[in-house]
Amino acid sequence: MSYLIKRISYKADGKVELLFDDKSKLNVTQNIAFEMDLRSEMELDQSQWIQLNSMIHVDKCRKKMLDLLSRRPHGKRELRDKLRRNQDFSLELIDSLLDNAEEQGFLNDLEFARLFVDDSLRLRKQDGPAKIRTRLYQKRISKEIIDQVMQETALDPEDEYEKILELALKKWRTYKSNLELQKRKARLYRFLMSRGFSSALIGRVVAEVSRQTGDFD
Repeated sequence: MSYLIKRISYKADGKVELLFDDKSKLNVTQNIAFEMDLRSEMELDQSQWIQLNSMIHVDKCRKKMLDLLSRRPHGKRELRDKLRRNQDFSLELIDSLLDNAEEQGFLNDLEFARLFVDDSLRLRKQDGPAKIRTRLYQKRISKEIIDQVMQETALDPEDEYEKILELALKKWRTYKSNLELQKRKARLYRFLMSRGFSSALIGRVVAEVSRQTGDFD
C-alpha cells in the first residue's frame, strides 16, 4: 500500500500541510518534512508511512513535554507522571525524551528543588521545613536530593525560632480573647504543626507567646 502526496503547503505557523490523493490532510512540523524530504507528488511506501506517523507521535509527546515545562519548572519524575497520563505515549518514548531533555539542561531535579525551596522561603513564609519536604515529595523529588537541598537552605535554629514566633504572634491575635487559654494554645500548636515546624520549636514559641501577651495558666 502506498500514499501519494498531491500537494505540500508551508504555513506561517511553521507547520507543513500534506494533502494526499484521497483528499485527506496531515499536518507535520517543518523538521519532519525536511528530514523525510517530503514533496509534492511523492509516493510514500508502507515503511515511510510508518516512519512519518512515528515521527509525528514523537513530536506530539515532545510538544506536550515542552508545554508543561513552559508553564512552570518540573522535576523529572513529576513530568514523567504527567506524560504517562496520556495513554498514547509509551513509557519508553517518555523516558527517552526526558533523558534527552535532562542531557540538554531542560530538566535538573537538583536545581528544580533549590528553586522550589527558595520560592517557598520567599513566597510561602508560613511553611516550615517539614511542609516544604512534603511538597517536594509530592513533586516526586528523590529523598537524597531533598535532604541535600534542605541541608543547604536550613535556617539557623534561632533564626527559625524568630520566624515562627513572628508568625505565631500574628496568629494569636486573631483568636478571641474570651476563648479559653488552653484552647487558644492548642489551636496555635496545631496551626504551627500544620505549617511543618518542629514540635520542639513550637513548644518554645507557644510558651513565649503566652509570656509576651501576658496570658498565663
